[in-house]
Amino acid sequence: MRIALVSGVQNIEGFDLPFFADLFKIAVHVILISRYCTNTVRRFREPWLYDGETLEIVREYELMRYRLLPYLYAKAYEAYATGEAMFRSLALDFPDDEQAARKDEYLFGNDLLVAPIGGVVPTELSESDYTAPVYVTFYDGIEAKGSSIASATWNKVLLNLRHEPPMEGVPVYHFSAKIRTKIKFDRPMRLYVKSDDGVTVFVDGKCVLEDNDMHSAILFPLDVLSPNEEHDLQIRYFQGGGEAFLGLYAAEPKDESEKEIYLPEGRWMDLFDGTVYAGRRTIRKRYGLRPMPLFVRLGALIPLAAPAQTTKDQSWETLVYDFYPDRQGSDAGYLYEDDGETTAYQTGEFSKSGYFAKYSEKENAFVVNFRAAEGSFQGDRAVKQRKITLKYHLLAGADRVARVCVNGRETPFETREKACVFPLNTEIPAPDGAVLAVSFEAETANNYVVKFYLV
Repeated sequence: MRIALVSGVQNIEGFDLPFFADLFKIAVHVILISRYCTNTVRRFREPWLYDGETLEIVREYELMRYRLLPYLYAKAYEAYATGEAMFRSLALDFPDDEQAARKDEYLFGNDLLVAPIGGVVPTELSESDYTAPVYVTFYDGIEAKGSSIASATWNKVLLNLRHEPPMEGVPVYHFSAKIRTKIKFDRPMRLYVKSDDGVTVFVDGKCVLEDNDMHSAILFPLDVLSPNEEHDLQIRYFQGGGEAFLGLYAAEPKDESEKEIYLPEGRWMDLFDGTVYAGRRTIRKRYGLRPMPLFVRLGALIPLAAPAQTTKDQSWETLVYDFYPDRQGSDAGYLYEDDGETTAYQTGEFSKSGYFAKYSEKENAFVVNFRAAEGSFQGDRAVKQRKITLKYHLLAGADRVARVCVNGRETPFETREKACVFPLNTEIPAPDGAVLAVSFEAETANNYVVKFYLV
């Protein structure tokens, strides 16, 4: 079965949300850098054209997406077989909870909750925001120097050209302009300019932006302007080639780092800091550039594969299962596998290896079952043996583990302290707290039972 791993916007039961890799940040730092296609000249797609920190953050989320492929692949198969969406509204899983009917967060399967930070969406300045005409003077070349070649008076700052000149006497490409006007708002507003290629902006004589690069259109935040005051605005713009865009926008200033998140029934943990929250409540949290609102349902068992550059390069001969124990929570799912290339799965050529996890009060142990594979398929992806590492997250305040047994035999394990790493990783350390890990070789034709006996 082939599935597309793409950034962008997916339709989730009637409303649009960024794909969480939009993997997750798939809302915030990228929003996701690929929200607009390059050929529409609205926004960069390539993260390396931003700063180094943004590039590293995007890389982390992209690698997370590949690590989650076993989880994602099973959910994609369920969508194919049953029609159940892998990205869906909270209301579908919690129909009796009125607060779950929100459009700013979603479930990825039944174990992960994503609440993208979409940021402020400014609106274009209306003609009533201008208190003076917009005077525009055009120049040949990109330096806005020498004798002007044309001039015009506009009602507002808006230039949107698709391989055409802004007016008679001005070339299609390689021109520049000086723009001056005055604006006024009745409340505090942050000013934005959206521009392709270079733009320099002065507000009340102060330079608030100087961009001399050639690029597709980017929205630049500027200063917050005081209300009921007339502000003098001067802009220098140049068009180097391709399509041309220049416009002014504004939005009420707000703290974009704080996010309101509703958590439905159950217990949920923030995967970036390990804080556990009881469900059926709304929380507010601040997020920096790197983390985002990403929560796991306690009791969850999530399969992960080693990161890779492409899906063809990724091998599932080694898998890591992230287990988030909870006495009141449990989980059940399966690892779905096929040849990854053809439609042979439609005629039954695939395998499903079930797994489930729960707390056994009788044994005072958390029990994780890995079932033998059912079904078969041909190809290099069909494996008869794999290494499984089971990561037991030692949540704050949780019971200590006395010993671990695999199929009744006591097995050594290792523990690692909390580390500053990205969540849902295939290394042993985790950002949410200490981790206990046990590894073993597993024949895909056999059953395995792992028991974590508590003190």
